[in-house]
Amino acid sequence: MPMDAVFLHGLTQELAQSLTGARIDKVQQPERDLLLLSVRTQSGNAKLLVHGGVGSARVHFTAGTFENPAEPPMFCMLLRKHLVGARITGISQPDFERMLVLDLDGRDELGTPVKKQLIVEMLGRQSNVILVSADGHIIDCMRRVDSSMSETRQVQPGLFYRLPLRQDKPVLFAYHSYARDVRGLIYDRPNHDNFNVHGYEEQGSTTTPYDMVRVNNIDRYELQAEALRMIDADKYADKINELEAFRQEAFQFAVDNGYDHPDYTDWVYSGVNTNKQGAVSATAATAGDNE
Repeated sequence: MPMDAVFLHGLTQELAQSLTGARIDKVQQPERDLLLLSVRTQSGNAKLLVHGGVGSARVHFTAGTFENPAEPPMFCMLLRKHLVGARITGISQPDFERMLVLDLDGRDELGTPVKKQLIVEMLGRQSNVILVSADGHIIDCMRRVDSSMSETRQVQPGLFYRLPLRQDKPVLFAYHSYARDVRGLIYDRPNHDNFNVHGYEEQGSTTTPYDMVRVNNIDRYELQAEALRMIDADKYADKINELEAFRQEAFQFAVDNGYDHPDYTDWVYSGVNTNKQGAVSATAATAGDNE
């Protein structure tokens, strides 16, 4: 039976108690979509079943026996190379999704400590099991997905791993070109109405960097206000009004002075050391494009 997010939340907590610190001793793949991880826990040996099949994706302990093929599949051999000897340091469920992430500490061929993640996506037709490196790149996966299979999310070795789009949550998309380009890509996707795309509207002329993005509704203040509207406009009404009032204040500042408000021009990403030689604000570094 497929696991829903609520059930998986409870299971994640249970598995975290049992598996954190466990060592992976053996990896088997008896069937195309089925993996068995033999682990050594504090309470003894156990077998973790990981299924990535459509309609039957799941993760749980098992006492069952399975017949292995004469020749292990390529994915199984790759997992043996990367997982055998590794320790499970954590188990999580990202964003309350139907996903399970096993954090792993192991060593490479030279004995250097390395971190990896084994990600189990239990997402119906998009179910998969994916091995990801410490820098976020896909090492390999049970089911490879190329551009002919999905225009929006490819899952292939060497690509950067991206979380799947959530089907039940709104998506705010700020695109520095025509919004219709993005809408054309997603028009036939399920739940495409959840996408709110802001893009170039051919409004305004060459005035100031802020004013050009303001009239096209892609300045960061408008995007923040729009995100709050999508979440709960009534709950965040005061903050939305504050942002809209500042947009008008910043516009009037540019009109009166001929240059943009310092809150716009001097903005930097959180944690950036602006005292470093050569450091500039995000606005100055991009000629006002990425405010």
